[in-house]
Parts: sequence; structure tokens; C-alpha cells
Amino acid sequence: MDSEIMLVKNEDIDRKRWDSAVSQTPYCSLFGYSWYLDNVCTTWDALITQNYRRIMPIPVFEGQHQQMQQYLLWSGIYGSEITTSAIAEEFINHIPENYNGLYLNFNKLCDISNVENGLIHHEKVYQIDLLQPYRNRRFQTPATSNKKYSVDAKQCVSFFLVNNYKTESILYFQLLKEVKQRGHCLIFALANTDKIILGCAVVFISQTEIYLTDISINKNQKDYKAIKNELLDTIISYFSGKNFTLYIKTNKRGVYDSFDTETLELFDAVPYPHIYYIRNNISKLFNFFNFK
Repeated sequence: MDSEIMLVKNEDIDRKRWDSAVSQTPYCSLFGYSWYLDNVCTTWDALITQNYRRIMPIPVFEGQHQQMQQYLLWSGIYGSEITTSAIAEEFINHIPENYNGLYLNFNKLCDISNVENGLIHHEKVYQIDLLQPYRNRRFQTPATSNKKYSVDAKQCVSFFLVNNYKTESILYFQLLKEVKQRGHCLIFALANTDKIILGCAVVFISQTEIYLTDISINKNQKDYKAIKNELLDTIISYFSGKNFTLYIKTNKRGVYDSFDTETLELFDAVPYPHIYYIRNNISKLFNFFNFK
């Protein structure tokens, strides 16, 4: 490596230089900004090379913040240069042993396999290219009398809670409110003719990438699948013909059972493996017995 990797505690991080490094990253950067990490983590420290050329957050989740871990959708090493596998592995292996309970999602350009004191897992992520005009797609939901309905962050969180979507409401509202105020979030909702909300979906937007972070359907609705598909149809229609890619993590709470593989493929969704790193008591046990 061209410079030494240093552990820097949260209070000693130069936020201006940190966010500047994140903004220069050639892939999704929303989840690396200091303000975003402040909202989802109990605290966070970092591994940094000289002059903040490369940086990697080490998020800490404790207590109520453990539920917020799902909103650190992608992470990794930030900076103006593409990170090689060797550099990524060196960063991970530099995380001090006293950091436990780590769950690090890595962006799709970060390929890692040879790490210490932890486990590498793969999960399936679906991506939908939205540059193609939507009218050329093979699937659209049937026309309904449902209307698009505008809701704010507070209404969205309230709807999720009423419909048995479990999250830490205060922390989630604070995150949603700030991401929305900064122009990185849109909330989509459908309502019937009586203005009863049928479903609500949240997307986070970063550069040319969109992430379906949450979706919830009114628990009193029988046609659950049709409403889910109509929400997805609405999101895709909104961004259709623009230079965006929509990402759906199929194993995330709230999205896990929302769309089956057949439906996503009808929307021209393409799966690819996503890498994440785990370090906890179970992973240490696996490493102790040399299980992989």
C-alpha cells in the first residue's frame, strides 16, 4: 500500500476532508457522508490513509441503533481511486480486534475474499436499468382507481408502525427527515378513492443510483401483491428514461418478501452477488474452528 492506514477516532475526524473524499468516490457515496453515518450509527470511527486519500468508516451499532443497521445499505472504501481487492482486504484486516458486532455492506466494485477475524458472505441484489423507456417493458400493473398520494416523513413512519413494520421510529424519522431535506429521498404512496393509504415505499437517491429501502402495505388490504407491484410500477415510471439504476436488496427486512423473483424479472431486474463482512462472536467461533 502506498501509505499507512491509521485508525482515527470519531472526535478526531476532519469532517470537511472526510466528506470531500466521499464526494470524489466514483460509485455510490450517499451512505459514506459523515451526516448520514451520524444518523444511523451509535458512533463510528474510521480507517484513513494520509491526506484522506482513502477512507473507510467503522460503524458501531448498540442498543436502539442496532435496528438502524439495515440503513447502512452500502459502505466500503471511499476516495477518488478505484479500490482493488488487495487494498480492500488490507483495510478490513486493519480493523482492530476490539471492534465486534460488525456488519459491513460493500459496494459492488469492492471484491474481497481473504480476510482475518471475520466472515465474508454473499447476498443477492437485483438491479433495474431505468434508462430504457418504461413503455417498452414487458410488464405494467393493470390500471386501477388508486391515486398517488403525497405523504411526509412523519406520515410515512406512522403508516409503517400502524401496519406492523418494526423499526426504531424516532431514529428512523430523524434519518428519513434529514435525507429528504438534503434531496436524497422520495416517498411514494398509493391511496384509494376514500384517501385511505394502501401502500407506502421509500427510495434513497445517490448520484445515478436509487435504493428501495422500505415498503409497507396496509394490513387491511387483501390484494397485497397487487399493491406492491403497483408501487414498484409507480417508482419505475417516475424515473423511467433517466440515467438511474434501481437496486432492491431481497433479503432486507421490509423488502425481503415484497417481490418474488418472477416479478422482478418481468421488470427486467438482473441479479448479482453482493458482498458483506461480518465480525461477531459467531464468526470468531467459525474462524477458531477454521470453518468457512
